[in-house]
Amino acid sequence: MTPDQFKAWRKQLGMKQKEAAERLGLKKRMIQYYETGERDGKKVKIPKSVRLACYALAMGVADYDGESAVFEDGETRGEPQSETPPRPALVEVS
Repeated sequence: MTPDQFKAWRKQLGMKQKEAAERLGLKKRMIQYYETGERDGKKVKIPKSVRLACYALAMGVADYDGESAVFEDGETRGEPQSETPPRPALVEVS
């Protein structure tokens, strides 16, 4: 995600920098760095976690608790997982 793409994402969702910072759990200053692509003259890369959070917000996800997603409309989607995930089958190699 480039700085221009990041800024376009924010504007497409109709958010000001302060709101984007709040929704992403960041300081407003970081939003400014991501949009300019630099901090103190050095390049700033948008971390994968922020890029994924941008995608989730664009898809309407407001929160995620590890099992299900809460959407902007208040709806919750996702199935609770069993306490112990199934183990993959072992494959015998000859």
